[in-house]
Amino acid sequence: MGTKLRQCYVSIHRANRPYVYVCVIATQLIILNYFLKNDTDFQWYISNLSFLKNKEVVVPNYTPSNDLPIGFKLPKSVTDVVKQPGPYLLVPIRNCGTCISISLKNWYDKAKENNVTLVLITPSSDVETRELQREVKINCPVIHDPNSKIITQLNVAWAARGYIFSSDWRLRWQQKQHVYQYEIFNDKEITNLIKDLH
Repeated sequence: MGTKLRQCYVSIHRANRPYVYVCVIATQLIILNYFLKNDTDFQWYISNLSFLKNKEVVVPNYTPSNDLPIGFKLPKSVTDVVKQPGPYLLVPIRNCGTCISISLKNWYDKAKENNVTLVLITPSSDVETRELQREVKINCPVIHDPNSKIITQLNVAWAARGYIFSSDWRLRWQQKQHVYQYEIFNDKEITNLIKDLH
């Protein structure tokens, strides 16, 4: 009887072994995914993989017909917080500087070189935005949009979609393609436009 019971146990154990392995592997992947999402060094590494750079990213919820017309003017009630002179590069973000597909620091540095004021627009709190700026080592004006009213109006289909505004806050250009690690100031159309706006 003891031998039969032992053989029965072994058979059940062997039959269930694949399911146990699948559960263990799935658990490990969930834990790994959590840590990688919260590891800023890993995010930086991924963002600098050369084979991913300049690759267009498909944005399923982007509807170009919902974009604002060129010439649209942001209301003074929104832009009053920005005291620096234009032209402006408006960049919509949330509270994670490493969770976007561009280098915010590069955009900031290049904007300064080209006498353009980079402005963040975000639904995040003032505290969260200050922390983000500290994290990515930038110091720029911020438009807070707690209810995402302006962000929705701008048809922000992806974080850090770029918008160029003139000194009087009229829309002159908006990014039409989501490109991984896009360097906006390497785009001749942008540099020529900025020259015209000065």
